[in-house]
Amino acid sequence: MEKAMIDHDKAGVLLLYPGATLLREVSRSVADRPEFAPRVCRASGLPELHEQLRHASVAVIDATVDDARAIDAMVQAVAWLGRDAVVVYTRRIHEGMESFVRSQGVLLLFGPLDDQAWKEFFELRTPQPAVGEASVIPFARPRERSGWRRKAG
Repeated sequence: MEKAMIDHDKAGVLLLYPGATLLREVSRSVADRPEFAPRVCRASGLPELHEQLRHASVAVIDATVDDARAIDAMVQAVAWLGRDAVVVYTRRIHEGMESFVRSQGVLLLFGPLDDQAWKEFFELRTPQPAVGEASVIPFARPRERSGWRRKAG
């Protein structure tokens, strides 16, 4: 899976339709990470949802109570942020939801999760410091060995 990075021009984590458990878990696990300051969104329509997604770097969608609404929000979030910046969280199994979410390449998390699991999730979305001026390490060719050469024939 490709690593989604935080866009620091945007405002951290958007929690879509969070229940009390998800809100408590995320808030506690990112308390020391201001770049992941969570915002709650309970959008009732597409224009409001799009406005919230426009200012988010990561979307965490709670499907525990209303899986149909969560799926709709997930489709929109993937369109705005990309699938690597979207996660669906649930504390209940919903028929068909798991296979649909996974078929879209979106991470599905079954809660409740401990602080360490959330920290690892957010760590994967933190940009790593660049080495010197270059952010790309050049590809080095392996030394040629006689076994690697194509024999003329």
